[in-house]
Amino acid sequence: MLGAYGAVVRVLAAGVVTGLLVAGGSGCVAHRAVSGLAAGRVDRRGVARSAGGVVGGLPGSWTRQRSPRLRRFRLQAVSCSPDGRHCLAVGVFCVSAVCRGKRAGAVLATADGGSVWVRRPLPRGIRFSGYFEDSPARLSGALSCAGSLRCVVLGWQGCGKRSHMAILLTTTGGKTWAVINGRSLGSGMYGLSCPSASTCFAAGSQGASGAVITTTDGGRQWARLRLPRGTGVLNAIWCPSAARCTAVGADGADHVNASAFAVSTSSGGRAWTRGILPQHVPALIAVSCPPSPTCYATGNSQLRGYILVTTDGGRKWRANLRPEGNKFNELVSISCPSATTCAAAGTAHEIATGAGGPARLIVATSNGGSAWPAQTHPAGFSELLSVSCSRTLRCVAVGNWWTDRGGYFTDSGALILINLHH
Repeated sequence: MLGAYGAVVRVLAAGVVTGLLVAGGSGCVAHRAVSGLAAGRVDRRGVARSAGGVVGGLPGSWTRQRSPRLRRFRLQAVSCSPDGRHCLAVGVFCVSAVCRGKRAGAVLATADGGSVWVRRPLPRGIRFSGYFEDSPARLSGALSCAGSLRCVVLGWQGCGKRSHMAILLTTTGGKTWAVINGRSLGSGMYGLSCPSASTCFAAGSQGASGAVITTTDGGRQWARLRLPRGTGVLNAIWCPSAARCTAVGADGADHVNASAFAVSTSSGGRAWTRGILPQHVPALIAVSCPPSPTCYATGNSQLRGYILVTTDGGRKWRANLRPEGNKFNELVSISCPSATTCAAAGTAHEIATGAGGPARLIVATSNGGSAWPAQTHPAGFSELLSVSCSRTLRCVAVGNWWTDRGGYFTDSGALILINLHH
């Protein structure tokens, strides 16, 4: 079924809903741009309801914020400064003929922790795209903000065979940009982490193998790092310092049948250690590491979310949150401001059999993962694709809402939630 957003949705025998997102612009088609997330309806009047109380050290009440009028649009990544006041979010418009999409991407900015957002200009020819086939890992649009106004964003430039990865740099909170040609840096970088204003690491793939690149001059020049032989495709990376990073992904290009994979470094990428992970855990798609030897990572299997944790810098991992019965929810992003405090965001699904029903959209922990209480219980359905929590325990989560009126995403728009301090 082809929707007006360019989403081809198919229901597999196991009840898994996957979709194809065409996310280019001006005739561009995103490479393998796919989303396996959108599969329901949204009640825009009640997208977020408070779970009540302070959970996980994070305020448990989340509210929907008004964003610029971006219809038929999904926000797919957000990153906030360490103080939580300044954030950038990036997203994509629909580009089908029905939607009349003329621009493939947009950037939003806030200077008050997420209450008020403004649209920022993008350089000419820059576009963002969607997701890996059968995996919610971003193909582009990842970003990381190391300071109040200093951020790095991964995108694409050009069309067709002439298209290539582009790295966008801003020191003005998105008001102005410098564009770095990333043609020689690999076939794709899907995760980005900037522990300082000068140092960033990006993780992704070169063919069927993982790749990590780094910069020490704020993003203008990048170098490829040597990884252990057999490193799988890396979907995400988190670096709490210029020396320590953890990257996660899959042990093969086939995300449906792949197993979780992780590598870590404590030497700024000069040497890497492959992690030991539990068996039968699916590909990992997001990771967050506070300034400690602890990291948390998320993955999904059959619309059910996993969370893994390591407390020794990435050498050994264990399951921290396992899928629960008939609750169908994917966790596609995680942000941990401390070793014991995290928020994870994703998508709640309703399966045609009725076995699922509204599930958890945001979960959080304050005790190192001993419990992950739900933070919001949407009255309808939506998706959250990214969450960013600052050291001040203020979080911003972004995604999109939609209603199905004759086709997917014909009536949709940006969704922004923030948590409120009591």
